[in-house]
Amino acid sequence: MSVLETVDIRIIADDLTGALDSAVCFASPGHGVGVSWRLDRALSGRLAVDIATREGAETTAVARHSRFASWLAAGQLSFKKIDSLLRGHVIAEIEACIVEGGYQRVVLAPAFPFQGRVTRLGRQWRLDRPEMVGPDIVAGLGQRFSSGRSVPGARPAHFITLYDAETDKDLDEIVATASAPRTLWVGTGGLAAALARHVGTPHMPVPALPVPFLGLVGTNHEVTMAQVACFSASHADAHIVVERDIDKAKRDLAKRIKRGAPSVVTVAASGDRQMVADHISKVFASLLDGLPMPGTLLVTGGETLRSVCSSLGVVELTVESEIEPGLPISRIEAGVFKGLATISKSGAFGDSALFCRLATPAHR
Repeated sequence: MSVLETVDIRIIADDLTGALDSAVCFASPGHGVGVSWRLDRALSGRLAVDIATREGAETTAVARHSRFASWLAAGQLSFKKIDSLLRGHVIAEIEACIVEGGYQRVVLAPAFPFQGRVTRLGRQWRLDRPEMVGPDIVAGLGQRFSSGRSVPGARPAHFITLYDAETDKDLDEIVATASAPRTLWVGTGGLAAALARHVGTPHMPVPALPVPFLGLVGTNHEVTMAQVACFSASHADAHIVVERDIDKAKRDLAKRIKRGAPSVVTVAASGDRQMVADHISKVFASLLDGLPMPGTLLVTGGETLRSVCSSLGVVELTVESEIEPGLPISRIEAGVFKGLATISKSGAFGDSALFCRLATPAHR
């Protein structure tokens, strides 16, 4: 048993894909990490919890973080997952964790170099189309706490220290120099991976993905749309667009699964964001009802994944490994799709050929 498997790791995330992205870093062969979104039960250790606050009101976000802050602080390693583009209520959520946590220090390192998210002079940048994103966290937290920014290799000089970082090596240096008891770590999958390397996680080999591949796309993010377009160009008739005739789409999809053919499903929808999300959830629930089990399922977007799991009667996943940073593989532990390998992906992650690689066994 590795050292990592004995550490009580506790993670709070604002969406499900983020919880999985971080938790997978601490998984090891034969020792997955549970990821739950049930907020009505007592929580154990070695667990990541999605409290679903990114899209809601700030007051709700603060209340939920305050509710689970003591549980988070009781872990040997306490990690608050934030979005790599700093979407959501980042400052208010961190404050809620701090107030209830009794920490000696707070270390923020939101960079996720593999996904092109870096931190420069205390501000977050995306490199795919170079621009600054998100709020000034140091300024926001500095209104209530001693806060400042620093660089890799330097020890924290404030109660809250936000570190610049542009590489995984930078993140490793931050963890090595800033580690101390009673620390709240705040960051993305990049920092989670650095913490896991520091603790001593073994390398997780990528398992062979069973066929056929089924992708359920619940986002219209331009990155994911490029992945769908690439897949469609390479696989004739494999992109199923659900418009009004759900039954026909379901029949077509079932036929493809039975003959082992890959498929990607999108839903034609219009209206405000919540209306579209609700419609997509209903369509996917209808499609999955009675559908033959695919070999591998990919779902884009945390809210879509939650709704898919709900339709399957699933309230917790066990994350076991990852294809690459930002692409964790989980196992459904109950219900009609028990044992199904499930890949989760943020809408903004991955190159245009991603779906093609996942759908082609020779390329896995």
